Amino acid sequence: MKQHIIKFTYIILLFFVFGSCKKDEQVIDKTPITVGTLEAGDLKNNHAILYGEIHYLNDEQILDYGFKIALREETTFRTISLGKQAKVGIVSYDLQSTFKLGEIYQYIFYVKTDQNTYEGRPVFFTVNDIWVDNSKIQYASPGDIITIKGRFKQVDDLFKLSVGNYYGENSEIPFTLDKDKESLTFTMPNKNLYHGANVRVVLSKKINYQDVRQYLLSYKIAARLLPPDPGTHYYTDPIKLKAIGLSDHLYHDFKIILGDKVLRYEDNYYAPYLPLNGHSYKLGYIWGQDTIYLKETWNLEVPDMKTAALKYKIVHPFGHTALEGLDFFKYLVNSKYKLAIGKYEGDLAMIDFEKDIPVHIGDIPEGKYPIAINSNVYGDLKINDQLIVQNLRITAVDAGTGYYEDPIRIKGNFLPNQEYVIKLGDFEVYFGFPKNGELVFPCPFTLLKGDNNIKIGYAKYGGNFFEADRKVIKVNGLSIDSFYPTKGAPGDIVKLKVRGANTNYYRIGIGEMEVSPISVKLGEMEFMVPTVNKKGKTKIKILIDNQVFESSEYFEII
Repeated sequence: MKQHIIKFTYIILLFFVFGSCKKDEQVIDKTPITVGTLEAGDLKNNHAILYGEIHYLNDEQILDYGFKIALREETTFRTISLGKQAKVGIVSYDLQSTFKLGEIYQYIFYVKTDQNTYEGRPVFFTVNDIWVDNSKIQYASPGDIITIKGRFKQVDDLFKLSVGNYYGENSEIPFTLDKDKESLTFTMPNKNLYHGANVRVVLSKKINYQDVRQYLLSYKIAARLLPPDPGTHYYTDPIKLKAIGLSDHLYHDFKIILGDKVLRYEDNYYAPYLPLNGHSYKLGYIWGQDTIYLKETWNLEVPDMKTAALKYKIVHPFGHTALEGLDFFKYLVNSKYKLAIGKYEGDLAMIDFEKDIPVHIGDIPEGKYPIAINSNVYGDLKINDQLIVQNLRITAVDAGTGYYEDPIRIKGNFLPNQEYVIKLGDFEVYFGFPKNGELVFPCPFTLLKGDNNIKIGYAKYGGNFFEADRKVIKVNGLSIDSFYPTKGAPGDIVKLKVRGANTNYYRIGIGEMEVSPISVKLGEMEFMVPTVNKKGKTKIKILIDNQVFESSEYFEII
């Protein structure tokens, strides 16, 4: 019985042993290995990342895997071995090399086993590592020196740089690179590039008889305002400016800054017509999105007020003087200005091209006043002199004999530059300048015999009469003191002794007739007796205007 048990146990052990041997038998995988070549990436002038992919591996023994690479036109490949430890998935290799623009490379990913060599399809790539940031609008002006930052490692001496517009006009220009080839510098051409135009900057190189062109970036041409020419400028002078980048024939929207104005560019401007205030104007222009100011300004010559002076320092209310040493047409014409006399206002009244500037005074009280010109161009132009305002005061009236044409003298604080006026009612009997501080004039015929109430004054600016005082002048007019002969026939000459008749302005009445004197001289007058219808005694009359002066004695016509 014991033997049967041992035998059964042995049989059981043999069953398990043979059963486990069946499970450990190896099955060989004969599914083909599949691989692929992927596109290269991170292409730079000095390296490129090569990519491959193992889709499936079987039980074949891997001897080597990696990449084969060559130029497109070459048939011999350089092998880059990555070893034997291949795994399913993406494989990459950082290929360090110097790639030239225009060269085309091909590469293949492979896996080599003890049974076969598996390769992906060839993938081609070329490396163009010339790069600049052209995402923003760039502005440039003709003649600008421009430096572009970027990558230019692949650029050599065989490259050419051209600037062209969108009409197909190109200009080949020289350029330089820095030692690290990270910046490219060139000068924008001066000709045929005008404000608002778009131009393209392109690098090109001839490779295998073909032009390889690399667009870098575009520029929008923007005009620039040039500094003004040096010199002396006055307010009425044209403001002459110059700019580059403008065509004489093409419309433009180039804007400049002149003082506080933003204006479309023109060659000439006139400050009074804009108008501009002040005597120094900043200059600038709109350049793309920026506002650029020149360091130069347009400056006007400022008058030297040390040379300015009042010609007459004493005036009457509503009177006038003159300002010397200031050129009205250089500094004030067409500008806005006010004449300040203390807190009062006067007037500068240039009528003709006078050397001195007439100054007219308003209704200003007596006093002593500082005087200045408040100008929108030059600010306050202060005059060193002070102005004295005095009312006209009449101190004496001397009618003299009171006879016509004999002198009348009026004394007062008369001013040498003021023309004075004497009126009888509304009629002007005298106007003129004083002599030696007094008005001296012959007694006019407009003054009637007797007391005459006269008005003494002067003309205000504009011609209106300003009355300063009133006085009474007693006038005797004219007197026939005697005559000889006391009788006479027609044709006889009669001599009169008279007072108040020195000129031949009179008519002589005798009888019913009027005759003209044949001779008049100081204190004496002669006339010829006319033919009359009635003989006898009559008084001799002297007629002037509407007045009649008779002799006290009779003359007999025989």
